[in-house]
Formats: sequence, structure tokens, C-alpha cells
Amino acid sequence: MKKKLLAFGFATFILLIAACKKEQTVTEVSTSPTATVQLNFTNFIDGQAVALGLLNYSNAASNKYSVSLLKYYISNVELISKTGTVFKANNVSLIDAGSSSQNVLTMKNVPAGEYINAKFNLGIDSARNHTGVQDGYLDPSYGMIWSWNTGYIFFKHEGQFINSSKQTMPLRLHLGTDKALTPVIVPINLSINGNARKIELRFNLNKAYTNPATIDFNTDNDRQSTAAADETWIAGMKNNLNSSFNILIIE
Repeated sequence: MKKKLLAFGFATFILLIAACKKEQTVTEVSTSPTATVQLNFTNFIDGQAVALGLLNYSNAASNKYSVSLLKYYISNVELISKTGTVFKANNVSLIDAGSSSQNVLTMKNVPAGEYINAKFNLGIDSARNHTGVQDGYLDPSYGMIWSWNTGYIFFKHEGQFINSSKQTMPLRLHLGTDKALTPVIVPINLSINGNARKIELRFNLNKAYTNPATIDFNTDNDRQSTAAADETWIAGMKNNLNSSFNILIIE
């Protein structure tokens, strides 16, 4: 009888231990922290912050020029991690050199990880480029659309330049149409562990006119992207814009 009692007690003890272990395993489950990442776009010309209305900038073609307006669309930002995972933000932002409050793009709930590249489009993808009336930064009131058929202006620079005859002439460069959509990849060293982060992304306007194609305003001072004669200019701008952005600060 004693042996049976001992056996029963031992079995009960084992069951209690197993139940405790099972309960402990459940309570140890946790989730990885996420964070908000803020991209701040700043606009420069070879080390000088863009100042509107000053006719004192020079590009690689030795054109002296000014900026009275500079706007461009950034869309579909992605963060690519060391392991190859991709965080996608289905967003559209209109960067405006004349409005510092408008140059911030916020990504929420970015998973923890080590991110090595930021990828985005300069421009609007074809699905949204030809959709009907849209709101937010795609609202027509921002003056960045031709028509629903032609689509949005991806990049707009207006101002003046001094031509080869020393005359001050208007400068009007409007880059758009589906073929002008430009994917940009910028290397980063971003660690996400639950704390909010800030990144300053600098755009150098002169690089858009420099490398690999040199844009000379004496021949390319008025482009609307819709004529057959604009094809070479679109291709040159698209190639140049690939390397016009760099990461300046990560906080």
C-alpha cells in the first residue's frame, strides 16, 4: 500500500513540474520593437543650401542660374536590411525647396533590424500617375500635374540663367511622364531597436545636371517632357538623378 502511495505521489509531482514548465514557456513569448523613422530632405547646390531668387549658382556646363521654384516627388520608400528583408512605405511626398515644413517624410512601425539601403522613386508610379482626382500631395492645387492623361510633373525647376550671349533668360525644366520615373538607392547604416530615428537626406541640384550627362541650359532651358525632342534630355536627367542624393546625418 505504501508503495502505491509513493508511486502516486511521485507521478503527481512530475505532472506539477511539467505544468509549471509549460506555463513558463508561454510567458516568455515577446515581440520585436518597432520605431518611427523620419526622413528630412534638404536641398543644396554643391555645398550651398538652395536660396530662392539668387542668380549666383553655376553648373558643370558653366551656366550661371537661379532657382525660383524647386519641387519633386518622392514615393514608395523602402528600407532594405542586411538579411534582405524589405520594409515598404506606400507613401508619396512632395519636396519643396521653398517650404521647409513640407520636406519631411515619416515611416511608422519600422521593424527592428540593421538596414543598409534606402530605396525610393523620384516621381509617381504609373498606377497613381494616371488615376483620377487625388488628395494629399497629389492634389492638383500643388501645380504638379499636366493632365490626367499625361500625368504628374515629377521634378520642376524654374528660374533664370545667363546664356552664351550674356542675356538673362527664363529657365523652365519640367520632368515627367512614365519613362522618367527614377529609382534611387542610397546606402545607409541604420539600426532600429524601438527608438525613433531621424535621417537627413541631401539632394544636390547640380548633380542632376552633371553626371553622367552634362545638361547645358543654352540648349536645354525649356523642357516639358512631352515632345519627341525631349527624349534625350529625359534620359540624361534620369541617369543623373540616380546619384543626386546622399545620406548626411542619422540621429
